[in-house]
Amino acid sequence: MRTTLIIAALGAVIAALFGGIRIWSGLAGVEMPWQGWLALALGVIFTLALGIGLMALVFYSARHGHDEAHHMRQSGLEPEEEESKRSSVREELRDDPAHRQS
Repeated sequence: MRTTLIIAALGAVIAALFGGIRIWSGLAGVEMPWQGWLALALGVIFTLALGIGLMALVFYSARHGHDEAHHMRQSGLEPEEEESKRSSVREELRDDPAHRQS
């Protein structure tokens, strides 16, 4: 199952690259002014900055326990009960052959 997903994802990436190269080469006679290049560069930079910043906040929040209070309120359990519940679920998943990592 995992191998099939990896192969499918790689196939999609290869297809996207092939399509992008084909479209890019089909635009051989079209020139973009410097304003277009500037807009393209700024769009890429700001999009990457936004994605990196949001992922950094996700990791920061998860590592510093800011999500725990919300999860405990949702489950209605005390911190000790929550950890006990998580441990039992981890043990069940570890012992279940369907969830073993290959």
